Amino acid sequence: MELQEKVFCVDSSREFFEFLIDTRQWSGFGMQELNDWLSNFNDIENGEYIACKILNETVGYSDKDIVGIKEWKIYLKH
Repeated sequence: MELQEKVFCVDSSREFFEFLIDTRQWSGFGMQELNDWLSNFNDIENGEYIACKILNETVGYSDKDIVGIKEWKIYLKH
């Protein structure tokens, strides 16, 4: 993927995330939490792009769904 496409993905994702935060569709998750979470990817090449892709893929899941997915993955590892 070209740099321009990655920049567009990050920019449009950030706009979408800010919309979700502003409209309170993310419970208990604000701009500080978003920035803190994204900073976890600072030391990875294309980190912000990867972080945005992860958030975009999980944004439609509820807390219960995410916990269930994590438990299912743990079950598969054993």
